[in-house]
Amino acid sequence: MEHGMENPKRIVLAALAAALAVAAVLAAFCAKRTADRGTGDEVRTDALRRPGSVYRPKAEPILRAERPALPVPTEPGGDADDADDAENGGEDGNGGDADGEEPASGTGEAAGPPELRDGDPGLAALEPERLFSETVWETLSAPPEELVPEASRLLASGEPEERALGGVLLFFGQMLEGELLGSVASDPDPLVPLTVFDWIRDFGTDDQAAVFRKAFAGRGTAPEELLACAEESGGLAGGGRSALDLFLAGFGEDEVPVEALARIVASPRASYDVREQALFKLLEPETRPAGEDALRAFADSLQPEDGDLLPFAAEKLADLAGISNPDGDEEKVWDSEAPVVFFLAQTEGGLQARDLANYLEYALRRDDPEFPPVVELGTWEFANDFLLSVRDRAGDYPASELDAFDRIAASLDRLVEYDPAFNPFETEEGD
Repeated sequence: MEHGMENPKRIVLAALAAALAVAAVLAAFCAKRTADRGTGDEVRTDALRRPGSVYRPKAEPILRAERPALPVPTEPGGDADDADDAENGGEDGNGGDADGEEPASGTGEAAGPPELRDGDPGLAALEPERLFSETVWETLSAPPEELVPEASRLLASGEPEERALGGVLLFFGQMLEGELLGSVASDPDPLVPLTVFDWIRDFGTDDQAAVFRKAFAGRGTAPEELLACAEESGGLAGGGRSALDLFLAGFGEDEVPVEALARIVASPRASYDVREQALFKLLEPETRPAGEDALRAFADSLQPEDGDLLPFAAEKLADLAGISNPDGDEEKVWDSEAPVVFFLAQTEGGLQARDLANYLEYALRRDDPEFPPVVELGTWEFANDFLLSVRDRAGDYPASELDAFDRIAASLDRLVEYDPAFNPFETEEGD
């Protein structure tokens, strides 16, 4: 977590000073709360459980979507009717053509998914983030009165990852405000607030995300530094997704940093999540050729020592590129395409949940509140069916998928506001 650091000794001293100041502010903040309210019990975390394990739909859709036909086969385990539809091949306009041609960028009759080993390099790169996530939820399961002293200890740490953990605990404890918010947002290591922002974007409200975004903007982080954080995000506890989001937010609706995004997609140093979300952005109609070129460059760069996960993911993403925008629209119609969601929910193997979580987050990006997401009917339904079908067998998935289940659950709640399936004034043909 040392991107943008010029003088390590100076940074360490600054971090220690800032951490001590934050700890002092936290102690004063909590003392004031106790004096004002008479008790510290308002800091409640006892009701917090991992969203993916407890998700229940908060509303039922009024409209249901048809299962789309897909131009590539899905793995066994899906609904038999779904598999039949997929074999019939794209006659409804959602997949390939009536002759069953394979998409140019897809793999078609590729072999089934590889059996992933624990030591696979692609999985190993996700371990820091997985361990960070597990630590967050484990800490939040402790008695509520232990949250404040634990957050105080972490914020005084000289380790950026521990300070980020302290910031996440403040967020869940509803204490990330005022001076504490400013201190976390201005931490000497930018990946501290970026990691905290990952969690706020995943599990907070639009208002909370907007407040933190404004606080982070106050540090004046250059776009080049955000890009570096995204491009070098592999093997870190977090922050890359938020760095990419903030970097893209600096461009207008018609300004797409194609070369920068292509570098992220092709970079072996980018995290799994950041690479996928950068690719999804490039696969929009206006920049699609650059996205396909970048994905091919990434796939061609992989070597046997890179393991089995990343080559399989590259093939799957190539198939996804063939499914996205099959009508060849010159401008983007949907932020979330239902056939893509269905494909990701049905095609087993690799990091199935993580792929779906990344696509939903890309579609629900919060970078510009003036342009709410445009979601195709079926997005919520297909993603919800997937989550409810896999929760009872979560142990069959790689450990790195647990936080992806949580992220899908959070996206499902947000999708209710945008999926026309919940709008009585929409029809299947409506936009």
